[in-house]
Parts: sequence; C-alpha cells; structure tokens
Amino acid sequence: MQGIPHKRSTELRKLSRSKRTVARAYGGSKCHECVRNRYVFLINY
Repeated sequence: MQGIPHKRSTELRKLSRSKRTVARAYGGSKCHECVRNRYVFLINY
C-alpha cells in the first residue's frame, strides 16, 4: 500500500502506529480510490 514502508512483520511491530498507517480517512483500511470515490459521492449529494 502506498505510504506504508515495506518491512518484515517483526520490524513493522516495532514502528509507531502513525508510521504503520496512512494519514487519510479510514486509515488505510480502504484503498485511496475507494476513499476518493466516497468523497466524490458525498459531495455530489
């Protein structure tokens, strides 16, 4: 996923939470296109 460093799972556990997730709505649980489409949908209605 864009914005998250490529590391092994043991190395990822050592990182702080802010470095393990992306700084956008839904925090990386949805892809950037899904989030963008959701905002476009909300703005249009």
